[in-house]
Amino acid sequence: MPGHVLVEAAGVKSYSTFVKGAVSASALDHGETIRLVPDENRGVRKGFVPLSDLDMLLLSTCQDDELGAAVREVISRST
Repeated sequence: MPGHVLVEAAGVKSYSTFVKGAVSASALDHGETIRLVPDENRGVRKGFVPLSDLDMLLLSTCQDDELGAAVREVISRST
């Protein structure tokens, strides 16, 4: 079963149920910068697709609270 570990951790009965309510984002470490990219949830068959036009770029030297706020913002941009 695809994503069985996620299904168990989320406490749902199927991967399909998990995906229906999921949001996703990526954090990419580029050395001096961190790029946060939200994803569009296109369902079980199509998966998650990056929404690169809604990304955020931070300096890798940013404070933890800045990074946390940016992660929350990027997740809110995920659909």
